[in-house]
Amino acid sequence: MKKQNVIAANNYSNMNDNDLIMLIRRKDDCAIAALFSRYYNSMAKAALHHFRKYPFDKDIKAMSPLDQAPALLSEIYIAFEKAVRRFDFESASFKSFACNCIMWRFAELYRNNINHAAHEKAMSSFEIYNYDDSEIEPEDYLQYEAAEAKHYDECRNAELRDAFECAMRYVPNNGIEMRVLREMSEALDSDKRLNIASIAAAINRSRQQVYNILERILENLPQELAQEIREQL
Repeated sequence: MKKQNVIAANNYSNMNDNDLIMLIRRKDDCAIAALFSRYYNSMAKAALHHFRKYPFDKDIKAMSPLDQAPALLSEIYIAFEKAVRRFDFESASFKSFACNCIMWRFAELYRNNINHAAHEKAMSSFEIYNYDDSEIEPEDYLQYEAAEAKHYDECRNAELRDAFECAMRYVPNNGIEMRVLREMSEALDSDKRLNIASIAAAINRSRQQVYNILERILENLPQELAQEIREQL
């Protein structure tokens, strides 16, 4: 049995990244372990580099670099899982994409912490209730509904912001498509709902032109990423 396990482990270690990713998407735990182990050192190095720019946790920031990598492991793994889900097999190596996902994850956490500190509110998240709807007092229900709606918007905006950052990799840096994506991302950074009219005014285009530009962007994105943005808009 031990020999069989060694042979199986060797088989996974000899697979290329794309084959492992396909197995992971079919819920193969051994493939997850093999791919994560393959790039852990690279991802940990990237995490330490990006954490210096985006120090989202003051306790980890106070640690030595030797202790920071293990402390960042859970966030590295979250970024790794997202990289596996979104990798398109074409535009970059998986190693590069995973390291970019770590950067985007840390930047988002840092931005959220800054925004929270600047706009701290008692009812900033519906998670503070932490109980079933049936247990909410009638006089608290309106506050609960408002907090729940805000929580939904925050989650939606975070997912959209992350998707826009991924989409920026597929458009020219100095083109109108990049301007549209940046305006949309900046609107989300300001905790505003996306407003096509304000985007159109900012780039001196009509609303219909903005819709057309956005559709052109989506047509050139990997199918999974384009679908994710369409579902959120």
